[in-house]
Amino acid sequence: MNDKKEKNIDEYPTASEVFIIENILKNSEDSAVNFTEVFKKSKKINTDKINQILLYLEKTKKIIIDKKNKKIIYISNPSPKLLSSIKKGFEYG
Repeated sequence: MNDKKEKNIDEYPTASEVFIIENILKNSEDSAVNFTEVFKKSKKINTDKINQILLYLEKTKKIIIDKKNKKIIYISNPSPKLLSSIKKGFEYG
């Protein structure tokens, strides 16, 4: 028998919850947002789900988490010029 408890589907974040957290970070006045600010502004979302969302956003390179200072920095930039430069790429040396 498997001793590990499998998660219910209700324990995973929905797309709308991911967008809520992303908008909180994107529309923040400061460039670096405190963890506590995110938790306060998203009262309806479970703490575990927020942590899963932050992990997802970090893995997809949309945020940087500074664990030392407990800050989150939103870095995703959908600029078409930036995206085309990244796709073209170039090497030095």
